[in-house]
Formats: sequence, C-alpha cells, structure tokens
Amino acid sequence: MLNKSIDKRDQYEMISIFDLVANSHLLRKVDAILDLNFVYELVEDKYLR
Repeated sequence: MLNKSIDKRDQYEMISIFDLVANSHLLRKVDAILDLNFVYELVEDKYLR
C-alpha cells in the first residue's frame, strides 16, 4: 500500500559542527588539553573589526 508522505525537502535543521564530531574523536581530546587562545592575541591586529 502506498502512503502519501510529507515532502521534507523544505524543512530546515540547525546543527552545530561540534555535534558532528564524536566525543571520542582525537581532536576533542587535543582541544581539551591544548590551549591555543594566545593565537587570537597574536593575529588580532591582522583582522578588521
């Protein structure tokens, strides 16, 4: 039997890029240990505000 399904092509879903990376991924472990915030200060004058 055929059912009339709702067309879902027009639906939007908001997701975060962080939701796409597994909790056990190597990059999450590196991010938890390594603090790269000093980079923002080093390049701050290179970008317009």
